Amino acid sequence: MYAQNKISICNLALGRIGAKLIQSFNPEEGTTPAVSARYCRLFYQECVAGVLRDFVWNFAESYQYGGLVEGIPLPPGFSYAFTLPSDFIHLRDVMDSSGKSIEFQFYYGSSRRVVATNDKKTLFCYTAYIDNPEVMPSDFVEALAWKLASLLAVPVKGRPDLIKVCIQNYQYALSRARLADSNESDVIEEYKDYYTEARN
Repeated sequence: MYAQNKISICNLALGRIGAKLIQSFNPEEGTTPAVSARYCRLFYQECVAGVLRDFVWNFAESYQYGGLVEGIPLPPGFSYAFTLPSDFIHLRDVMDSSGKSIEFQFYYGSSRRVVATNDKKTLFCYTAYIDNPEVMPSDFVEALAWKLASLLAVPVKGRPDLIKVCIQNYQYALSRARLADSNESDVIEEYKDYYTEARN
């Protein structure tokens, strides 16, 4: 089975704009093109975070209790403040210890972004930053490569005309991911219905 890594994903993006491929992020190694390596290294993490933000990817779902912050001002109507997880990308839900969704508010307290709630033990459901290519599904890699290609088109190839094409393909990749996610959810629901009927 083909094992993808950061370099292979970058090369997928570079190939889509007709640029020379790299062997590493270090332009001193082998025949790696210096410009391609420099900009791949510069844009890669930003692109991963951006794609994670643009869709609710199942593989990146994570749960973690917030860290209670004391001694800072609170918004009116709230009793507690919590720090966000260190790998936080996007908030999906805020729950109490029983898993029930609760009211919350983002705000800046003591120069940092925190979440205010009325439950002393607050659980976050969120999109986490995933930096391991081996756990990234193929539809995520497809979208990531197109987004990265859109940023590489000008500094690596000097081709601003390619940006629009790459962004269109990125949006198409996201729409395919949404459809696949929807179909997967339908299959799960159908299985649940069949299982329920079989027990009755």
